[in-house]
Amino acid sequence: MQNYNYTTDWICNTFSVQQRPFVDAEKNQRLLSAYEYNHENLLRFSEDTGRHLCLLKSAKLCRYQASLLRAYFTEPESHLSVDCDRITFTIICTERDVKAAIKKVGTAKVYRFTKVAKKDTQLKITPASTYEINKDWKITSLNKTKKARPYYSHAFKMEIKACAQKSVFLFVSDGKKRDNGKLSLRIDFIPQHLNDDEFRLVVSHFYAKFGKHRFCQLIKKARLTRIDFGVNLHGLSGLFFNAYRDVKKPIDSHTKPSNSVVAETIYLNSKRKSSYCIIYEKILKEANSCNIDEAVWCNLAVTTRMEYRHYPYRSGKPRLLSELDGIPPELSSIRVASPSYLHMLPEDILLKSLTYKKQSDTKLTVRKVRRHLWKMRKKLTFFQLDKSWVQREQDKLAQRYMRLLLGSDNAE
Repeated sequence: MQNYNYTTDWICNTFSVQQRPFVDAEKNQRLLSAYEYNHENLLRFSEDTGRHLCLLKSAKLCRYQASLLRAYFTEPESHLSVDCDRITFTIICTERDVKAAIKKVGTAKVYRFTKVAKKDTQLKITPASTYEINKDWKITSLNKTKKARPYYSHAFKMEIKACAQKSVFLFVSDGKKRDNGKLSLRIDFIPQHLNDDEFRLVVSHFYAKFGKHRFCQLIKKARLTRIDFGVNLHGLSGLFFNAYRDVKKPIDSHTKPSNSVVAETIYLNSKRKSSYCIIYEKILKEANSCNIDEAVWCNLAVTTRMEYRHYPYRSGKPRLLSELDGIPPELSSIRVASPSYLHMLPEDILLKSLTYKKQSDTKLTVRKVRRHLWKMRKKLTFFQLDKSWVQREQDKLAQRYMRLLLGSDNAE
């Protein structure tokens, strides 16, 4: 899927300190000092370990971060909201469905799917590249063709209000490329970026091209490829965030970037072989996507994001799109250590907690912290999201999206 170009207005409305009453503006400014622009003009954590140690040794900052964690995790219904950051699904279809999208019409011979009704002035549809989605498509011999996934020959980008952030992608496999023979549609989008009216506008275009009855048939037999559920923890810096999955079996885990003083992204489970949890610096990702200036950056709240990326095929349990509810609430498996006592710890433990954040590393760090605090007769506190709350919020979102896709009148 192509990258979205986020607007400055969007990032200000979403991450501005003024929009987050829980965030202390003065302490947030101190936390922002942990970041700086690198030689590629991208915001990253500073390579200055002294700067980070100074922040971690501040009792006020440690207590502030701990208070935010306690509020978010003990009363999530009041302070957090689960969002859906990605849905991808595929549909095995007929040649007639493929032609409904890629047949060329009119004197200009444009693709039928790009023709937008005159009343839909907010919707723009253009052909897009298939390079990203096809680049990992591999086949060693023709007799394995039937086992290969569809090779997508056409792609379309649906853009609302000339805002690339509000985009939906349709990929079409006409079965002719690479002798693949598979006819398929793939729809890929970020639902949290669309309000209900924008969602309906997109769906109405699919109705117009495929027919409402036919599109609903296709949706009901669509296979879920990927869905991401997550929460944004505004005001929380990754410097103070030490987390691991509360599971008994050892799991694959790695961090990015590997050559940095501070790990910015933590993958809990294999990124390529399974569904996985990911913890990352949300504010860095969005700020770099927006290419914002320093004046905007200074008014943004540091934000850590916890996310669960579910891939049904990797688990060996394919799932229909109509079975969106019931996705495992794996966000509740993430266990976070309270940072309230970080300022009391030796520098060697603090430095390792910045760089080494894999599952096994964090568990080892936690054991060291516990032993150190025990000597001072203090106990390390942990936070986890309530499993039933996560499941309930995920299912509410899933049911809402299915109603919208199927054009139900009671969609909220």
